[in-house]
Amino acid sequence: MNFEPLVINGITFPLKFIEEDRNNVKASIKDNLVIIRVPSSLDREEKFRRILKMRKWAQRRIEKKPEQFKPKEQ
Repeated sequence: MNFEPLVINGITFPLKFIEEDRNNVKASIKDNLVIIRVPSSLDREEKFRRILKMRKWAQRRIEKKPEQFKPKEQ
């Protein structure tokens, strides 16, 4: 499954999907990367539905607190 990266306030947040042996879906935002972990036991349609839900969660989270997710100065 390919999804477009999130682009919020001119900052691009690539999406990374990890299928693993787990019971629920989890999303996290780290270093301008959205990581979504999904159970490998779900069928394709259910994975797609849950990934979309987590993608929307990440977008709302970033829009709510943009200062928390600004790129780090190097």
